[in-house]
Amino acid sequence: MKQASKKPNKTARLKAMRRKKLQRARLRVSKGERKYSR
Repeated sequence: MKQASKKPNKTARLKAMRRKKLQRARLRVSKGERKYSR
C-alpha cells in the first residue's frame, strides 16, 4: 500500500523538476544563450 501512495509523489516530483528545467532553459534563451534551448 505504501509503495502505491509513493508512486504519484515521484511522478509529481519529476514533473516539477521538468517544469523548473524548462523555466531555466527559457530564461537562458531569453537572455541570449541558445545552448540550453534543448
